[in-house]
Amino acid sequence: MTNGTHSLRGWLLDLYPDEAGISIWLLGQDGKRHHLYQRFTTKFYIAGPSTQLRLAWKWLASQPEKPVLAREERRDLFSGIIPVLSVELVQPLDLPRLFGRVSKVFPDLIYYDADI
Repeated sequence: MTNGTHSLRGWLLDLYPDEAGISIWLLGQDGKRHHLYQRFTTKFYIAGPSTQLRLAWKWLASQPEKPVLAREERRDLFSGIIPVLSVELVQPLDLPRLFGRVSKVFPDLIYYDADI
């Protein structure tokens, strides 16, 4: 891993979401444990009929996590380019809770990248 002018070689011990990013623990070749932190936003996508996506947008906009919502086009492996609703969260820890709720309220929509 290279950080500016510093370089660190080692083995990945752990990686997990933190309040506004990702914590990374490495065991360096020097035998020491190194804790690195990287700001990281998470984003998942929702596809489906435009009327349902509009309802999902309104519902998501009212949620306490305050996701950043946008319309995008993404490539589906089997369908090609499709319109989707992107849902970006500043705090990675919010993703499982919000995804759990939205997928229960809108079970017929298709979700992408919600397990990151």
